[in-house]
Formats: sequence, structure tokens, C-alpha cells
Amino acid sequence: MKKSSAREIAAAWVRDYARGHRLWGAVINGSAAEGGDEELGPASDVDINLIAEAPEGDKPGKIAYRGVLLDVSFLSPDWLRPWDRVLRTYEIAGAFRRPPLYDATGELGALTDYVAERFAQPRWAGARCQAVFSKIRRGLDGFREDASLLDTVNPWLFPAGICAHAVLVAGLRNPTVRLRYLRAREALAEWGEGERYEELLSLLGCEGMQKKPIQDYLDRLEPIFDLAAQVRRTAFPFQGDITPQARQVAIGGSRALVEEGNHREAVFWIAVTYERCLRILRADAPEAYADALPVLEDFLMELGVGTPQQAERRVSAIREALPRLEAWTAAHIEKGDVLSR
Repeated sequence: MKKSSAREIAAAWVRDYARGHRLWGAVINGSAAEGGDEELGPASDVDINLIAEAPEGDKPGKIAYRGVLLDVSFLSPDWLRPWDRVLRTYEIAGAFRRPPLYDATGELGALTDYVAERFAQPRWAGARCQAVFSKIRRGLDGFREDASLLDTVNPWLFPAGICAHAVLVAGLRNPTVRLRYLRAREALAEWGEGERYEELLSLLGCEGMQKKPIQDYLDRLEPIFDLAAQVRRTAFPFQGDITPQARQVAIGGSRALVEEGNHREAVFWIAVTYERCLRILRADAPEAYADALPVLEDFLMELGVGTPQQAERRVSAIREALPRLEAWTAAHIEKGDVLSR
């Protein structure tokens, strides 16, 4: 399906939703908000931010609608005021470069015009990059060597992954979630600086990994995912990513990357999914957690972070890389050397 068709279907879902809920507006985010009318991959979902003063009910999450998998979340209007705040917030700014899906008052359309006009200005690109680096440092600060192995994962994994976002934000590209490494590789190649990509992968620990072991760890993840989606009772912020509806993205999307030869680009989301599944099992199926933990341990050993001490060294390596990455992105922004999309 073309992105334009997927966006039209997303708009239709929002209109249906708005008939029964108090909705201020809605925008499309993620990879579907970027580019022209390319094909939307079969393992891709369409991110929708519903803007509501008082959300009614829980985050809708993953919804299959007219052949498109929607990933629907709420966004408070407070995040949009003053309007310059949108330009500084790298996670959402790209969603406001195109007209809204829904606009109850007309204010949202004026906001998207405002953001689109200023989005590419070096001042705002630089502000968004600084927000990226601040988020990385906050994540690293959460590392505790005395934590359990599972609890040492996110404080290095997400900061490493957000380093790829720094490249995308500096290049005016949307900071996609699952495909961030693939898009960062494309961006660096467009800049003629593909050699920098290996450093990004080294922070994740997969720069030297071959296809076969990554494929094997994905195969081992599949039944763990299915079990976690089945037994989950405890509420988690990411719960919409570990459901039968999300399987085509978490498992199918990762498998598509591996089969296409982009196996290293699949590692980040495979690791994220392992961590989330194990967290669910620890809370809701302790015996299954004990059975699955050795698989995660093996995977972390492949990434060079199989002990808390190794994880601490990875945290230090990411900290040491940040000044180089900051200087490099700032230099590109300063000379206006941004990418075309």
C-alpha cells in the first residue's frame, strides 16, 4: 500500500473516533509522515497522535483498520504550547510538518503551518539535536551496576539507539523507531560519510555480527514473544508492542530486515523486544521468566554486555562517543548541510 493511501485510511479512522470522543486534533507521526508516496512496508504500522485535553480511556494502541495497522497514542495540547516547544521536541516535531489528520478548531492547522515554515532552520534543528543528547545522558544516568541483568539493559540499549536518532534529527529526517538504524545508514551514505555508521553499530555491540546468529536469536525470541503476549496482566508503558496485533511489526518486521540482509539493523528492535518480553514474564509468569532468561543472557553476551560490568563499560563508551557525535552533527547543521527529506 502507498503511504498516501495509508494516511487516508488513518484519517478515516480518526474521523470515526472523533464522533464518539472529545478530540482537539490528530496528526500522523513516524515513517508514514515522512517522504512522498513510497510503499508502506507490510511490517510497518502508522503512528497516530490523538490530541485531547482529557483522554477518555487508555491509549488505544495497535488497531487493525481497513488493511492498515495503526498505532494510536494520546498527546496533550500542553505539549504544543507555546508553538516553539514543538520545534524543540524532536520526537513530535516531524509530525507537524504536514497538515493534520483532524483539526476541530483550526488552531492545529495554523500550528502545522508555523512548524513547517521553521522546521529546517538551523536554530531549530540544533535545538532538537540538543534534546536528543540530553535524552541520551538521562538514560545513561539510570544505569546501576548492582541492578539485575535485565535491569541493566535499557540504560545502555536506548541511549545507544538514540545516537542513531541524532543523525536523523540533524538531517531533518523523522526519528523512526524500529527502522532507525536502516534510516541512519541511508542518511550517512547520502552525506558521503558511511564510515561513521560502524561507530553507531559499535555502541550497540553488533558491528561484527553475522546474519546466522541474529536469525537464530530472532527464532528463539518468537515463542517468548507469543507467551509474553498471552500471559501479560501487569500494565506497562510499552504493552501495545507485545500483543498478537503487534507481532507482525516486532517479529515480522525484524525477520524482514534479517532476510533482506539488514541483519545488523534488526538487532536494536530484537533486543528491545527481548527486554520487554522478559519484563512481562518476570512480573506475570516467573517460571517462564526463569526459562527464558538464559536466552537473553546468551544474546547479551553476543553484544558484549552479558554482565553488569560489561554493561557499565558500554555506558562509558557511549558517554565518550557523545562529544564527537555532538560536534559532528552541529557542524553539519551550522553549514546548512541537511538532507533532502
